[in-house]
Amino acid sequence: MARSQRDSKLETRTARLKLKVGQRYFTKIGEGLALGFRRTGEGYGNWQARMMLASGRYGFRALGRADDFMEANGETVLSFFQAQQKAREAATAIVAGEEPEPALPVTVADATTRYLAWYAENRKALRETTATIAAHILPTFDERALASLTTAELKAWHQKLAVKSARVRTGIGAKQRYRAKPENDNQKRARKSTANRILTVLKAILNKAFEDELAASDTAWRRVRPFENADEPVTRFLTEAECKRLINASRADLRALVKGALFTGARYSELTGLTVAHVNVDT
Repeated sequence: MARSQRDSKLETRTARLKLKVGQRYFTKIGEGLALGFRRTGEGYGNWQARMMLASGRYGFRALGRADDFMEANGETVLSFFQAQQKAREAATAIVAGEEPEPALPVTVADATTRYLAWYAENRKALRETTATIAAHILPTFDERALASLTTAELKAWHQKLAVKSARVRTGIGAKQRYRAKPENDNQKRARKSTANRILTVLKAILNKAFEDELAASDTAWRRVRPFENADEPVTRFLTEAECKRLINASRADLRALVKGALFTGARYSELTGLTVAHVNVDT
């Protein structure tokens, strides 16, 4: 009998309840076999087995609910160690041909798991990307089948991100707080820029799934376009009246420098570095 693995994040219900909702956690329990856990929006978690198939792809199998709020019964509600045992039994049965290989992942959540496994090996900023997915993508799409996604709902989700208040960083277990809703043009542009970055992450997940032949078409998300001119701040020039107020509000010893900046557009370091030799009176 295989030796049970230990994992401080998943072993006890107290530790699991501190994990983020929607984010998947995996721990290796054997060669090509891992036990996964994800907290649902209702607070409890589910166990899942992830195994490497003969085709070289990952297969997934639901095992049961975690004993976060109910006592484990070894069948439908499982402790950490019971879930390990069920995962091994499922993998053994599949290898022996007693059970069919689990269906390839077809949901956004499963595609996300595959994408993050690839991302960890090929890209940087895994922590930030994982946080973005957990906060903005899985709460909406999670168990949605890839084939059921529509352009209309993806566009609506993208639009909603642009007008939603920005999240404020909060501690683990604390209630999520938000900033005030965007009001001026620069704040609205910033939210659109954030929405575009989140859209880029979702499309990367879905495109990877399409490349891996987990989706028959990429049309639904390919038609969703990012907001234009969202990554550049709005260029605004001071009016003549504002220029005068700025000069008058400046200290007397700074007014010449402020005037120079207004007339030339030069930076502070450029202005303070000027010498007589830089002046061409013929122009």
